[in-house]
Amino acid sequence: MAGEDHGGGTPAPSSRVERVTKWASGASALIAVLAAALGLYWQYKAENSKRAAEDAQHRAAASAQANEALRIEFERKRVDISLDETRFKRDQYVYEKVVEVLQMEEKAPGRHRREQAAFALINSVASEELAGRLFPIVALSFADPVLRAEAGKVGEFAQEQKAIEVNRSAVAATKPPANSSSGKFAGFRVDILYCTSERDTEVRKRNEGPARDLLGKLKAARSDVTWRLREFPEASNAVPGYLIRGVQVRYNPRDNETEAAQALRQLVVENVPKNFDEVTLREVSQRTPSYLSLFICRQEAAG
Repeated sequence: MAGEDHGGGTPAPSSRVERVTKWASGASALIAVLAAALGLYWQYKAENSKRAAEDAQHRAAASAQANEALRIEFERKRVDISLDETRFKRDQYVYEKVVEVLQMEEKAPGRHRREQAAFALINSVASEELAGRLFPIVALSFADPVLRAEAGKVGEFAQEQKAIEVNRSAVAATKPPANSSSGKFAGFRVDILYCTSERDTEVRKRNEGPARDLLGKLKAARSDVTWRLREFPEASNAVPGYLIRGVQVRYNPRDNETEAAQALRQLVVENVPKNFDEVTLREVSQRTPSYLSLFICRQEAAG
């Protein structure tokens, strides 16, 4: 009969719609899952790219810092090399001038003047190492007895100063006794250096006597300090860094010597005549812990 379905014909429209609807729903869910996965993937890639970019920036910054440090180190070495070359050239010049003098006959015209010039070069231009080698030669070989004597004293002073600086790392300040109100430099070493001159005997007269008198008084006042008396040659005082006139206490604040220097100055003031030179303080850069120096280089005797 027409209109009846006996099982072998085309599916009803409603069945096809249901199947299409189910397929579309599954496809939509799959697309959603794929989209979510793809979103996570691109988020992961973006974060990786960001980290890679940050790492690249950090590496670039570190590289720039390393390059700058390398450039600074290279520049420092270049300056050091340049300074070494300059010192070498100066030392070579001084050495040649000294050799020229020594090769002259002792009574040759101009020898005395050349000796004076060579001595001045050693004292003001030569490196400390070269000067330490040349002054003993001058002390033995120059014809001028005054220059020989002065060279000997300058060489001796330089050796003593070097010994003080070499031993600085082994020196530590001794704490003042608890019952000592003026013990700020207990355990210190103090050198009293008085100016001398091989050419002008008056320089020694106006400085050595007061220095010896002061040494005796200071020793009696402070037995907990190691005192020493030394000559300070005129040529040594002519070197930049000294040029001392008057009475001066030298100290290094980096070694915690400020209070000790002030205490020493006060002690000196209390043990010299009222018309004595003013006692001044001078900061220096040499590192000599627990060591103070007192210079007496008076230009005129007290009236």
